[in-house]
Amino acid sequence: MAFRMFSRHFAASSLTVSPDLSNVRTPMGWHLIPVGLNCRLGESLLFTIRRLGFVCTAHFSDLSLDDPPALPVEATVRETVDVCVVRSQPVSNALPRFSRTDGWIRYVPHQYNRYFVELAGTFENYLKHFSGKLRNTIKRHVRRFCEVSDGKIDFRQYATAEELDKFRPLAIELSARTYQTRVLGCGLPTTTDFWRRAREAAERGEIRAYLLFLAERPVAFIYCVVERGIIEQRYLGFDPDCRDHAPGVVLLYCTLQSLFAAGVDRIFDFTEGENLQKQQFGTKHVYCADIYFFRNGLANAALVGLHCVIDVFSDWLGRRLEALGIKGAVKHLVRALRRHGSSRSTLSDRM
Repeated sequence: MAFRMFSRHFAASSLTVSPDLSNVRTPMGWHLIPVGLNCRLGESLLFTIRRLGFVCTAHFSDLSLDDPPALPVEATVRETVDVCVVRSQPVSNALPRFSRTDGWIRYVPHQYNRYFVELAGTFENYLKHFSGKLRNTIKRHVRRFCEVSDGKIDFRQYATAEELDKFRPLAIELSARTYQTRVLGCGLPTTTDFWRRAREAAERGEIRAYLLFLAERPVAFIYCVVERGIIEQRYLGFDPDCRDHAPGVVLLYCTLQSLFAAGVDRIFDFTEGENLQKQQFGTKHVYCADIYFFRNGLANAALVGLHCVIDVFSDWLGRRLEALGIKGAVKHLVRALRRHGSSRSTLSDRM
């Protein structure tokens, strides 16, 4: 069974056609930075494989379909560089997990639809892409949030460096309570270096951040970076205590409404990963693969194999729990245990 389960993930899966990007070719930028490859069991982060490597900085819309950019020459001669990474490479077919190319191990751990919103036209026309039922549901969420917020929606935008200084403490405090931070461990960064670079980017006009308030308290946030008219959603979250008011949906609705009204940017990009909200709000998608080129060697092959085994087992375990009808219950139990552990750590820190 283990061999069959493993083999299925090495084979290419079903065909998914993406928009025609075959004529796109622009110079690719590579940054030499520490690269992390997370090993997870379900939602739980077990450990991270860290290597020094080159990461391609091109947006997926700058990459040619089925044609990853050439690896930087420096990577081939610099032995301390173990990996080169191309994220969100558009592909027409699902790629095999493992292959070898020019002395590198090509590893493809993630393949997904990348959803985005084209910001052309009016917000009213954009809303027409929803089904009538879904459009009414979203508007009902907005209307009900307005009702519990004294008849108004307190939606605030932050773009300048000075505005980002106001956003920072509010968003960090909110992010600490979110599912992204407490369960997934990928909440809004808190380091001084991150916010120094964010402030510099804001001075260049490359940051858009948004907060939704309820009774003067922030309940949802979105943090984005902007380049060439493309707004990439990098971090988001909402207060779980306000879940019944759908603050995440309301904030995204208000954010897109403001972007359509401004008429400045071209695309709102939900970036990597898939979920129902991205599928519902996105107007288009491109099938993409994250491709890691590891330098050929026994140590790297072992680490890649370990990551793959854990990933395959995690997928298999999730399917088995779902087949038994207990996946939801197990997930809620794990989240409760994580919240309890986080609460105990916070209490210990205060003593």
